[in-house]
Amino acid sequence: MNLGEKLKQLRKDNNLTQTELSDKLKVSKSTITKWENNTLVPSNDNLEELSKLYKIDSEELINLFKNDIKEKKNKIHMKAKNISLCTLIYFVSFIWLLIGTIGYNLNPILVISIFLTLCAISTSIVVYTIINYKDNEKVINNSYTNNIYLMITLIIYLIISYKTNAWYITWIIWIIYVLLCEIKRLINMLRGNDYEK
Repeated sequence: MNLGEKLKQLRKDNNLTQTELSDKLKVSKSTITKWENNTLVPSNDNLEELSKLYKIDSEELINLFKNDIKEKKNKIHMKAKNISLCTLIYFVSFIWLLIGTIGYNLNPILVISIFLTLCAISTSIVVYTIINYKDNEKVINNSYTNNIYLMITLIIYLIISYKTNAWYITWIIWIIYVLLCEIKRLINMLRGNDYEK
């Protein structure tokens, strides 16, 4: 049970509505909602007030808060490991493609099959990571920079595709784009820039 779930349970056990609790603590109802959804953490003063109101030890709430922080750090580290692994697999797949076709003139079907298999594995890991390590926190809107990256990627995609006439393989650029956006988001998350303060 996380801190938000515990606060919601305590409020319901004491037959209080969010409005009644917000009046007692002199905070807004939306603040109570954010506490219970685990998107905002009560201040130390509010934790003390809550523990007095619910007649529980404040250490219990503080320990839940510490566990939440530990769990979030673990999620961030697992996400970082998965994204790093994906980046490595994509890199290896491109090296394989270059070595297999240019360096050793191997069977193109074999080279492309292994290349696509490696890309599929890496993409699966990215999708798994995004689905399983979603964050409940409100993310700062980075749509402006993402739109710039999207336009640059589109230009690169069109230029490479027209120059090489290799439309069947240049779609990989979009996978790289998604991967780079996820790496950027992960870096922001590790720096602490990605969450509402």
